Amino acid sequence: MRKFYLLVVLMAIFIAKSFAQFENADFSVDYGYLYGSSASFSDADDDFGGWVTDGNGMAYIIHANKTIDLTQSNIVVTKLNLENGTIVWAKKYGSESRGERLVEPGGNGITVGGASTRNIAIDANGDLYITCSIHDGFYRIYTAKISPSDGSIVWEKSWKNADNDLASSEAVSYGLDVQAGKVFVAGTTNNMDLLLVYSASDGTLQNVSRLDLYSGSGDKAYAVKASSDGNTVYIGGWTARNFQDGFIAKLTNGGTTLAWFDYIDFPSASRITDIDLDANGNVYLNSDIHGTDTYLEIIKVDSDGNLVWERNFGEGNGNDKYNGTNVDVIGDYVYVSGRAGLNDDNTHVDYQFG
Repeated sequence: MRKFYLLVVLMAIFIAKSFAQFENADFSVDYGYLYGSSASFSDADDDFGGWVTDGNGMAYIIHANKTIDLTQSNIVVTKLNLENGTIVWAKKYGSESRGERLVEPGGNGITVGGASTRNIAIDANGDLYITCSIHDGFYRIYTAKISPSDGSIVWEKSWKNADNDLASSEAVSYGLDVQAGKVFVAGTTNNMDLLLVYSASDGTLQNVSRLDLYSGSGDKAYAVKASSDGNTVYIGGWTARNFQDGFIAKLTNGGTTLAWFDYIDFPSASRITDIDLDANGNVYLNSDIHGTDTYLEIIKVDSDGNLVWERNFGEGNGNDKYNGTNVDVIGDYVYVSGRAGLNDDNTHVDYQFG
């Protein structure tokens, strides 16, 4: 049985400025379509990895078409006309003999919260950038620039931590951002947080930062966001400190110098899943708080890491159905997405929102 992803265009989305508004928000559907890869495999799933829009009515979606056992996989990018949901083009990247995959935060699937939703980015010129992990014995990071007109590859790069096929060479990417002619890729390698910086024009690798923020813990950088000038870069993710704390780190000089980092002291199995910035340089974090009582948290800190405010949704409801995936700042509003478990007439219902 194959699994497809569903694109639903909503007439209104949840505004995180007031969490109480969520249950009363207008979630009426404009249109909805199921999209999936052609039947490359007899039993395959399609996993969503993010989407971007170009401001001209076109959207680009990245997803992975993979067999259930992950032994074969491809990355697919689809261009959609948002006016009517029709497909303009769809391109497959990778080899079926390899295991290209979009790795979700925690490696545990969207069923328990979160999924990488920043595996695709678009720059001011409308050019597209994608990242995923390739499994050739061990994982390595694949990053590519593709043309929005037809999906053709402009450049593509792969990276591993060492020139060998040992476990220490393994590297996994979770998301990327593009600003000021630079492509920033966040991930993990050899139990350390990883930040790769490429030239957007030709894919030249400009810098590699390995950050061992909590020694030996298997740190993972799930989210990355750079300032518009490309000088300041924030990464966030997970460490094993106190059984699994989220963290946020600021790097300067184009991502080469660690300015500061701090832990976000949450209950067990917690993490930062996305980051965005406002016009004043404040930082917004989307996180999901795991434990017997799981909920999502939105956190605002200033550029020095000082807490400005935090809001949570779902705390005290005694279930594990609240997870955060995205945060976007648009003007004076903060928009978030994720999953919520709401009780309606004493019946538990899961909602994907955002």
